[in-house]
Amino acid sequence: QIVGTVKIDVEGFEIAAIMGASNSLFKKENKNNIGGMLMEVGPDRWDRANIDLDTGIKVMANVSLNNFKNSFVLIRSAGSHVETCPVSLAEGVLSDTKPEILEGMVNKHKVQPHEWKPLLTKMKENHYDCNFWYHN
Repeated sequence: QIVGTVKIDVEGFEIAAIMGASNSLFKKENKNNIGGMLMEVGPDRWDRANIDLDTGIKVMANVSLNNFKNSFVLIRSAGSHVETCPVSLAEGVLSDTKPEILEGMVNKHKVQPHEWKPLLTKMKENHYDCNFWYHN
């Protein structure tokens, strides 16, 4: 691995950051060379960077498919900010019904390729901000 972990928290500019990284970190020859990536995502803030929902969905799905073996959404079941990414987000959207529980307050749900659109659409509709963990 070239890079152990990448963290992206850029308040609505995460899709623009990923698109820019396609010329460096996410080049095809670097596939699977990043150990993991943690990224805060809030689709209703993407307009700050002139990114529409369909573009954001495509970029999120592609970075997952082309650069990481597994992708997860970290849903808060307790603690601070539980209302910004609640357990109800997974209902009717994610097929992972037995998520790993982290620290007793975060549900780590695996995101399947066909689940990006309904997941990010539901997040936008409800103004949710969630963390995503991509892992090789």
